Amino acid sequence: MRARRRRQVSRSEAQWKAWYETEAPEDEPIPDGYDSWMSAFDRLLLVRCWCPHRTTHEAHKYIHDRLGSEYVAEHELDLANMALENDCRSPLIGLISAGSGPTNSIEAAAKKLKIGEPKSSFEVSFVIFAARLQQNKALLY
Repeated sequence: MRARRRRQVSRSEAQWKAWYETEAPEDEPIPDGYDSWMSAFDRLLLVRCWCPHRTTHEAHKYIHDRLGSEYVAEHELDLANMALENDCRSPLIGLISAGSGPTNSIEAAAKKLKIGEPKSSFEVSFVIFAARLQQNKALLY
């Protein structure tokens, strides 16, 4: 099966190269009629193998088609509210994916909390941590 696929790709190398080099290959028809027999999951795997940099986009499409739009909708976090809800026993831990830039949200939260104008995300985190520590100082004594 793999040998047959390799021969097929070799025979139509120009089509595969053109598909790969498009700005969004996951939105284009796959060469050699692959779209006619591939499931959405097969397509996700193929995009992952050929265009790893586009996997996230294809995964969003797959999740949207299989589970619904609510699972891929982007939600703006209210960092100021989150900072107010946490304390020394429930720290804020964030997972940041490639391409996300939380700095603007963190700066907006710092302004809302009247913490000042920090220079970096790390500084904001430290300032919020210090403010929480100060508020909870009574718990330490």
